[in-house]
Amino acid sequence: DLNTNVRAARDPVTGKTIWVDANMKYKDWKEKYVDSAIKIKLDNLKGINTYEGFKVESISNHLIERVIQRNIKVEDIEEALINPLKMGKRVVDKEGLPSIRFYGEDVTVVANPDIGKLVTTYRTSSNRAAKWKREKNENS
Repeated sequence: DLNTNVRAARDPVTGKTIWVDANMKYKDWKEKYVDSAIKIKLDNLKGINTYEGFKVESISNHLIERVIQRNIKVEDIEEALINPLKMGKRVVDKEGLPSIRFYGEDVTVVANPDIGKLVTTYRTSSNRAAKWKREKNENS
């Protein structure tokens, strides 16, 4: 006996079929299941030690929004933080906030090293990534 108040949906974490309210809109499903799963994965980055030697203490809402908006994999962020192809120089903006860039193969992550906060992320240029990968291999 099928209940017509529910419908099948895919659980983005397990890949298994789940049953959701038949009236649930895609936007609501995405917020409840996809975006919340991403936030949990990002939260798990707290406590890791970066290549630069500081521990991730917090993640900005801006970074969370960019990960969701740009469809960035949390695993790519972790890889960039731990094993970057290249590191940017430490810079200080006009408000006195320091930042450093971790250039990964797939994504670049900007962090405030003084407080261990991940600030933003974006895709790394594939041409630059290929160049830095060659340079890294030549130097190792």
